[in-house]
Amino acid sequence: MTMTRIKEEIKALVDQLSDDVLQELKPLLERLSEWEATFEILQDPDMMEQLRQSEEDWRRGQVVSWRDVRRDV
Repeated sequence: MTMTRIKEEIKALVDQLSDDVLQELKPLLERLSEWEATFEILQDPDMMEQLRQSEEDWRRGQVVSWRDVRRDV
């Protein structure tokens, strides 16, 4: 099944829901959207390497204070 067809079916289902149900589902859909962004990051090898490096920098104490960052801007 194509993504276009899946989206059409989901939209048809959403159109059948009452306003009250849609209001209750909205936070769930927002959360799913956040998870999608997280999944995209997890699939990006360069981004994951940058995250690993930043965690290592943090453990080693190689950080810059927010005051120093603000001063440079």
